[in-house]
Amino acid sequence: MSRRRAIDPAERISFSMPRSLIMRLDSKLSYNASRSAWIKKAIRDRMKHDEEGVDIIGTIDAHELVKELVFRATMEDLPLSKSQKAVLHDIAQITRKMSETGKISEAKK
Repeated sequence: MSRRRAIDPAERISFSMPRSLIMRLDSKLSYNASRSAWIKKAIRDRMKHDEEGVDIIGTIDAHELVKELVFRATMEDLPLSKSQKAVLHDIAQITRKMSETGKISEAKK
């Protein structure tokens, strides 16, 4: 009896990564976990996120969107000027107030 062929056969690839990133990855894995499986899952998750991202924007509250922008700017240590930080802060306050009063949901209709 012959072995069945895979519908989506795996293909071996090779790429380089900084040692520090490999060490961070290894620290997240259990002893018997697979790097390949973890990387495949990360790629699938990212691709799914990218594909769904366009649809999510239409449903996200403006205040939540601004909070995400502020979070990313902070986490990615973006070089924002004082005026840019002030604008983000002001927009966050305005959208929070609009969200609380329901004016954002009315504007979406």
